[in-house]
Amino acid sequence: MNMGIQQWFYSLLMRLRSFLRPSQADQELRDELREHLDQQIEANVAQGMSHEEARYAALCALGGITQI
Repeated sequence: MNMGIQQWFYSLLMRLRSFLRPSQADQELRDELREHLDQQIEANVAQGMSHEEARYAALCALGGITQI
């Protein structure tokens, strides 16, 4: 299957699922965002930042809710 068609089909399925089961889709999105945030915090701490600095930098890098 063409990659563009696969992505379109996957996107369609995800939209349909989020329409039919919004709370599960919302929870999965929150979990995924939390995982990305935690990974960035760990990377920032490994670069020598304090945990507070690392968390702030990770939140800034992730962007605001309007960007997501």
